[in-house]
Amino acid sequence: MMKNHSEKIIIVAYQYSIVVKGIEKNLRDEGYEVLTVQENSDLMREYAKQAAVFIVYLPENILSDVGGLKGLEDINSILEEYKRGMIIIGEKKNYGDFMKSVPVLNKHTWLNRPVDKDVLVRKVEQVISSGGEGMAERRLLIIDDDPSYARMIREWLKDIYRVNVVTTGKLAMNFLGKNAVDLILLDYEMPEMDGPQVLEMIHKNPDIAKIPVVFLTGVNTADRIKQVMSLKPAGYVLKSTTREDLIEKIKELI
Repeated sequence: MMKNHSEKIIIVAYQYSIVVKGIEKNLRDEGYEVLTVQENSDLMREYAKQAAVFIVYLPENILSDVGGLKGLEDINSILEEYKRGMIIIGEKKNYGDFMKSVPVLNKHTWLNRPVDKDVLVRKVEQVISSGGEGMAERRLLIIDDDPSYARMIREWLKDIYRVNVVTTGKLAMNFLGKNAVDLILLDYEMPEMDGPQVLEMIHKNPDIAKIPVVFLTGVNTADRIKQVMSLKPAGYVLKSTTREDLIEKIKELI
């Protein structure tokens, strides 16, 4: 049954296509009012006053479009002024270079195309419920007994999320008992209380059981990955991963 949403969504498209048309239909089927506009429209400020969220559908050649990148910075400035959120849909291969080219957009939600309808609808709801603050107010907890590695990950993420770090499972459970978080990055191997034990305690506590937990592991053998995933985390990330791949993984989950 169609939901009754009063919010308006602006789709910014560089070129109208059957894919954009499909996104329009999916959102209208959810009850949203949808308007698709050109990326160079002079009416962006007026649209920002009306809309709850912008969806930007990037062309494949966006990295070579200097004017288009500058236009996105301008749109971001307008959205910040009116406290509106943005969802960016683009090619996975472009993500890292795109965010390096327009770092002010790092706080916004990125989705790889082709985008799943249910994922898009969920992300729209999340951005709207966040009051246009993007991802910056989302809170992450890093649990890792290696302080230098944890500090590095915090540096990677601190401009996009609120990040806290603890070094033991006991400290993690104390922190989670007092603070709400949106996602946990959990070291698989730790002394005293290891990652699987911490995950088991999280799953047994109904107040925190639904928080996505992503294992951090330094071993990528088939047996280890099978062992990690058998514990039913939300996912895993190799400790050798890049900043861009880590951020992409997080954005898939929250």
